[in-house]
Amino acid sequence: MASTGILYVCLICVGTAYCDSRYLVEYLFRNYTNIIRPSIDESVTTVVKHEIVPAHIIDFDEIKQQITLSVWLRQSWHDPFLTWNEQEFNNISVIRIASTRLWRPDVVLYSSVDEDGSNDPNLPASVMSNGTIKYLTPYIYVCYCKVDLTYYPFDTQTCPLKFGSWAHDMLQVDLEAIASNADISAFEDNGEWNIINVPIIREVEYYKCCPDPFTVLTYTFYLSRKSDFYVINLILPYVLISLLSIMVFYLPPESGEKMNLSITVLLSLIVFNQLVFATIPPASDGTFPIIGKYFIVMIGMVALSVAMSVWILHVYHKERNCIRMPPWMRRFVFGCVSRLVGKCRPKAVLTDLKNDNISDHFYNKEEAELRRTELIGKNVYLNERMTKAKITDENSQQQGSEPFQNGCLDNNTKERPNNTRNLEASINNISSQLDFLAQLKRKKDTDMDSAREWREAAAVIDRALLIIFTIVNIFLPIGFIFAANKPFK
Repeated sequence: MASTGILYVCLICVGTAYCDSRYLVEYLFRNYTNIIRPSIDESVTTVVKHEIVPAHIIDFDEIKQQITLSVWLRQSWHDPFLTWNEQEFNNISVIRIASTRLWRPDVVLYSSVDEDGSNDPNLPASVMSNGTIKYLTPYIYVCYCKVDLTYYPFDTQTCPLKFGSWAHDMLQVDLEAIASNADISAFEDNGEWNIINVPIIREVEYYKCCPDPFTVLTYTFYLSRKSDFYVINLILPYVLISLLSIMVFYLPPESGEKMNLSITVLLSLIVFNQLVFATIPPASDGTFPIIGKYFIVMIGMVALSVAMSVWILHVYHKERNCIRMPPWMRRFVFGCVSRLVGKCRPKAVLTDLKNDNISDHFYNKEEAELRRTELIGKNVYLNERMTKAKITDENSQQQGSEPFQNGCLDNNTKERPNNTRNLEASINNISSQLDFLAQLKRKKDTDMDSAREWREAAAVIDRALLIIFTIVNIFLPIGFIFAANKPFK
């Protein structure tokens, strides 16, 4: 019996509370309408306190330049037609009523691009006994946000969200911000973006459609991109591939792989470039990213390295054409460039030919003379032997002037002139052959020295381009990093 009595009392209490709330709702909405603005005097302005609390960033589509935000919408206003005496209704101070039955301010997001329209869940609103209405609800906003990718991927985006009444001007509905900055303490961490700050600015704007001003609240979202992913997966591989262009000039021309490496690096950079620009919206308003400029410069540098490799191979294989190096090129390559790059040229022997204009500065003249002396030494020796033979023959003829000795003709005397003439003819023939061979040897030495000179010139040019491209590939990324981090200074 005791438990039954307690249950009966509880049911009476619950029923009484329900009846009080029901009577209160019937009392409040007896003559209430949610069609017009709740104001006893039309000259009295309805003040709406407005605030959005960012919950998380659902999506930031940089191609479409749209951001999707999940927020908690907080609005409060005063409705003079929804007041009551708490003592008359069992001390009920707050009642929760379906928001569809209440008048709500027509505050909208001006820059909304939501194709599905309003996503308001129409949750209940809290009505106070003094007529204050608090409407708290989650909301998803899809709005336009102009993307500035100048410092991508170290960029900071600014997305202003403008809220205002659509039909009521400032004299009818006035918006006020609850605080000067939005509360971001409840923001959930995003994998790509951080919210730096969300200042709130109240502005009064005039439109051509209406003579009276409108109140606008602007929530400016400052978003910073988390660049670690892009540095590791985009910039670092690109820089490493770019550094391979330096190895093109370290690879010797005789390896035969110089052009293959150059073209492979060029194609790799082009593929990376396509991947980068596939994620960047096309824009021609001066917001072209610095990283894009860096990529284009590096592609140009690699293309230039391909052209320089072709030129180096052309210089290296000049030896096959037996073309002498022009004096101006010799002076420039071996006189200026070789000193700057610290590559000493080994001594080369350049054999003098007729009309040879090679300067004594570029080869050892004494060594060349010694080589020529060795080549024609046998010719000089044979000429001396021939001269001595002639002198001996003349002396023997003077001493033996008598053609007969003891009544007989000396056979040696008859054969000596013939032998001398044959020896002279043979020596002359050998001398001419030696002259020809010496000339041919000098020509061959000259061609070999010329070929060696072209190869050495190619090596000097390779070293110079190696130093130039190394400097460019080191300082260009450093300059890009300093330029891209400008907003954070």
